[in-house]
Amino acid sequence: GQSINFASPLTFFLLGSLCWVNRRFVPLNWLFVVAATIVLFFVAKTGFYHYLYPLLLTYTVFMIVYKTPHIDMDKFGDISYGVYIYAWPIQQMVWSQGQSAYLNILLSTAIVFPLAYLSWCFIEKPALNIRKSLSSSKNKTD
Repeated sequence: GQSINFASPLTFFLLGSLCWVNRRFVPLNWLFVVAATIVLFFVAKTGFYHYLYPLLLTYTVFMIVYKTPHIDMDKFGDISYGVYIYAWPIQQMVWSQGQSAYLNILLSTAIVFPLAYLSWCFIEKPALNIRKSLSSSKNKTD
C-alpha cells in the first residue's frame, strides 16, 4: 500500500487553513516554538517526526507572520499581478539544462520582482487611473 506523505503541500495548506479559521483559539508563543523544536529534534529518527514536522512548521510560519515586524509593502505598489503575469515566462527563460530548481527560483525572483514593480509603475497604475477617471466622468454624465 501507499503511505501518506504528511509533508505534502496539501498538508501545509490544510493546516494553515485550519489555523486561520481557528486563529482566535491558537495561542502564539515563541516558547512553544522552541519547545516543539527541541521535541522534534529528539524524535527526528522516529515515525513521529513526519507528523510533528508539518505542525511545527505551520505554527512557526504563523508566528513569523503575526508576531514579527513587517515592512509596509503598500508603499512599493501592488506588484502581485505583475508577479503573476511575468513569473512563468521568466522562469522558462532563465532555465538551463542541469540547473537546480533553487537557482532557477533565485534568478527568476531577481528578475520578476523589479519587472513587476516597473509594470505596476508604468502600466498597471496608470491604466487603473485612466479607468477611474473614465468611470467618474461617466457618472457625471448620468
